[in-house]
Amino acid sequence: MLLVTVSITKRGTSYQVNWRDDQSRQRSQTFSRKADADADAYEAKIWLAKRRGDLEDLDKGRTTFGAMMDKWWETDAKHRLATKTLDSYKVLRDRYLIPAFGTTQLRKIKPEKVQRFKADLTEKGVEDATIRKALVLLQGVMGMADPNRSSASPPWRPTSASGANGASTRAR
Repeated sequence: MLLVTVSITKRGTSYQVNWRDDQSRQRSQTFSRKADADADAYEAKIWLAKRRGDLEDLDKGRTTFGAMMDKWWETDAKHRLATKTLDSYKVLRDRYLIPAFGTTQLRKIKPEKVQRFKADLTEKGVEDATIRKALVLLQGVMGMADPNRSSASPPWRPTSASGANGASTRAR
């Protein structure tokens, strides 16, 4: 995974942009205006990512849930899931997930937003089993968005009402 670090440091009345080049050598440039430093920092970040072939990593998290759902549907779900499962997921997708998260950037889907979604469905009288299935589908799509993230406590998984230990409150 690409980790490009570009930093801007104020030095008196000027701004210094620091980064590492493709051979991990420290580089820097000084600017008199912060706006110039910001633009160059972003340009350096893009240049390094492009050079390493990891340009798409810069946009990670900016993708909307709807776009990731479409990608997951086409590249994974259609090839792996049974027709009956796809049919039920299509209803969950269209009725609940896309209206709630469709235009939301992945990085903005936080536990609080998922908890609000769950509470809204409960208030509307949606059955617990349907809510669980919707959350499982949400988890699957978000897991595709960042497969390297630990599945133990992803930020989009709702936490329990009891809080601290993150244990599930549902009956087993």
